[in-house]
Amino acid sequence: MSCVYNDHMTLHTINKTLLALDNFRNYTNYMDSDAVEHDLTFAVALARLRKWKSITQQELADDINVSKTTVSSYESLILNRIPPKALIDTLVDYFKDELEVLKFDLYRLAGLYNVMGQAKQSTIESELKEIKKNIMDLRDTMESIQKSLESDIEDNR
Repeated sequence: MSCVYNDHMTLHTINKTLLALDNFRNYTNYMDSDAVEHDLTFAVALARLRKWKSITQQELADDINVSKTTVSSYESLILNRIPPKALIDTLVDYFKDELEVLKFDLYRLAGLYNVMGQAKQSTIESELKEIKKNIMDLRDTMESIQKSLESDIEDNR
């Protein structure tokens, strides 16, 4: 740009706008490649959302009240960590505009949909249901064993 701006905020805003336009051009060029379908994970999507918004991991961490290390671990392809549903809800609210433009579904990328396309319950709730079911099965098995033992005792008398 050959123009000189006296107002620092105006220059900053224009630079941010140009950066967003560059991000959009780069993103659209990237979206045309076949590689996109194969590498879009939660980690990749989170990093792209953050970069699209032109913020650092530390800025994101501060804005959503987690540590920079936490953000870094969620963006890591090696660790492949998925945040809890409550934090994904926070991220969806935080990146609302970017999600609309980029057409990312963080819930789907985090594996929070079941085969019917409905949002799954949080992992803890699902695990608790499974534990309760296992306890019920164990109780039924114990009752069956007890009845069998009582029957054996009656037969031996």
